[in-house]
Amino acid sequence: MNHVKIAVETLTPELMLESEPLQAEHWKEVATFKNAIKLSVDTQKYIMAQERGKLMCLVARDGKAMVGYAIFFIDGGMNYQDTLFGLCQVIYVLPRYRGLGALMIATAENELRILGVKKMIMRAKVDTTFPAKLEHLGFKPENIELVKML
Repeated sequence: MNHVKIAVETLTPELMLESEPLQAEHWKEVATFKNAIKLSVDTQKYIMAQERGKLMCLVARDGKAMVGYAIFFIDGGMNYQDTLFGLCQVIYVLPRYRGLGALMIATAENELRILGVKKMIMRAKVDTTFPAKLEHLGFKPENIELVKML
């Protein structure tokens, strides 16, 4: 995995198109309520956030092939407008590259810090090993998100 590069890339319609196979794999792996909620990415919302400077996109590449991505929304909190938060909307690494996860998160931390972000927020599915990995990287549980299908 020494040949894999992780870098910030501008999120474009072409990049979103390139990421579609990974998005589908990601959805299959971790989505809940698959029968009720289908994957339907709003590319335009992502692009608009990018254009407003409210988005950071990290991409992991093995040569030219995309093997992982992480997208963060960057904004002031509704109750903390003077503090920038970096909320990870989505992070995914192909299974055979999973050792890159910690490096992707460390890269995101560095890039978010450069952008002035004070609080990095990661979400994780409770039925995966990801929460434990995040805690190992210094993240602390803060909120619990409960869902109910209507």
